[in-house]
Order: sequence, then structure tokens, then C-alpha cells
Amino acid sequence: MKPGRLRVYRKVATAVDVERIDVASDPRVEVLAAKAVLDAELRDYVRDRVAESGVEVTELGVKDVILPGEIRELVNKVVEAERVAKANLIRQQEETAVTRSLLNTARRGTQQAAPRCRVEA
Repeated sequence: MKPGRLRVYRKVATAVDVERIDVASDPRVEVLAAKAVLDAELRDYVRDRVAESGVEVTELGVKDVILPGEIRELVNKVVEAERVAKANLIRQQEETAVTRSLLNTARRGTQQAAPRCRVEA
């Protein structure tokens, strides 16, 4: 590897290690959602560190976010809970629609079956 490339590689590796510490210490589950922000921060960090060597960094992004086991399990539980909640909401909406349909059918049936009596005196 050429000395310039090695220097850039080391700067990127250092930036990744710094970001790894920040992500690992961040208890929020939104780390995955904040990937775009993480990309920008990492790009700016590396761009500043590499600028003195004459290299211009135009694009840099995070390919994979590897979470510690505890956080990964927590994220999986949150995703599963969201799926269950959506499924329950859909089921409740369907039940409400069926109940309305039955109620409307019953109303029409009672309106049509009501005897119309005429009392003449």
C-alpha cells in the first residue's frame, strides 16, 4: 500500500474507532435510523484529518452498523413489537368494519320489516 493511501486508511480507521465508541456508548435504539447523520459526521471528521495530506474526500459512508448483542436484541424486540402492534391495529380495523356492516344490515332489515299499519277511525 502506498504511503498516502496508508495515511488515509489510518485516518479513516481512527475515525471509525472514534465513532464506534460514540455509538457503543449511545443507549438509543435510533442508531440505525441515524445512519445518515453518522455518515455526514464521519465524512467531515475524515475530510478534516486528511486535508493536510492533499487528499479530498468527497464521499464516505457507513456500510454496516454492527450493534452489541444487548442492543441488537433490544432492536429486534422493538421491531417485533411494532409488527405485532400493526397487525393488531389492522385486525381491529377489520373487526370494526365487519361490525358496522352487520349493524347497517340489521338496521335495513328492521326498517323494511316494520309493519306499517293504518288505523282508520
